[in-house]
Amino acid sequence: MILKKRAENFDRRKQSLDEIASDLARIEAQVDLVLENATLEGKPQSVAINLDLASQTLDSGAFGSSAADVADVDAAYARPPSSRTRA
Repeated sequence: MILKKRAENFDRRKQSLDEIASDLARIEAQVDLVLENATLEGKPQSVAINLDLASQTLDSGAFGSSAADVADVDAAYARPPSSRTRA
């Protein structure tokens, strides 16, 4: 019984991680597109300001136990693109 519950939890965790990875890929693609469009328009600094504002308006309590992971992603995107690393 316990092993069955553990297997179910493992499956749910894997599904959640897959969904998060998919969301992250989508968000990264959107950010890349916004940065490219802003660069073409000659306004890359406005993107940084908008991203900072959006990050500050998010309530970390809304992320529950994932708040630390969200903070890590925010910190990664606060760094210049050349210093970002992907896991």
